[in-house]
Amino acid sequence: MKGYSYYKNQIDTTFSKYIRQRDEDTCFTCGRKLDHKESQAGHYISRVNLALRCDEINVNCQCKGCNIFKKGNLTEYALRLMKKHGDYILYNLDYS
Repeated sequence: MKGYSYYKNQIDTTFSKYIRQRDEDTCFTCGRKLDHKESQAGHYISRVNLALRCDEINVNCQCKGCNIFKKGNLTEYALRLMKKHGDYILYNLDYS
């Protein structure tokens, strides 16, 4: 019998592929066009928060530089979320 971790990994893998395809492998925060293998699904609010782990607004394609080395590049991420979804989007994300 497969456990929770197995299914969580399956969902993460599928959702990550969807996000990267949706965003055409372009980094949300710096705008760099990426090779599909280099792109990542970056979360504005950490995926530790299960309620937002697969939220399509909270997750966007990012390059490794922004997602890992700049720890999400959160200031730029927030600005781009507001530009794309409106000034109040950060208040509308469900943190629970």
